[in-house]
Amino acid sequence: MKQRNGFVSNSSSSSFMVITKGGELTQDRVLAALAVDKGSPLYQFAVEVAGSLSYVPHLEKLDTIQKLREKWEWFDDEEFAQRCEDEIRWISNGWTIYSGSTSDECASPAQMWLCYTEFETETDDLIIESEGGY
Repeated sequence: MKQRNGFVSNSSSSSFMVITKGGELTQDRVLAALAVDKGSPLYQFAVEVAGSLSYVPHLEKLDTIQKLREKWEWFDDEEFAQRCEDEIRWISNGWTIYSGSTSDECASPAQMWLCYTEFETETDDLIIESEGGY
């Protein structure tokens, strides 16, 4: 039997993209896309999720095709190749892509929820795609 001594981590992280057209990425825009009524018991939680998606220390703004190519150049999988084509089309049509990640090692329940939940939502000028934890 092997026995491990020391620190063992079972943390999870998740990647997400927020894609916007016209204007900067703000908490209010993300909150509007989440469409949670102010009277809902989940409203404050939605505010925290919107804050997490619109302000992440490692958030990367991909607003040129060159930045996009630099980020994804090491992928050779067909699915990622197709994904890059979509992203290039978005950028070419005036959309800005924000790419980020979050971890369940933080203290925020909203960021922990983002780590374990796969979801997509879309409005006329904002798209959110979160892959869920791994």
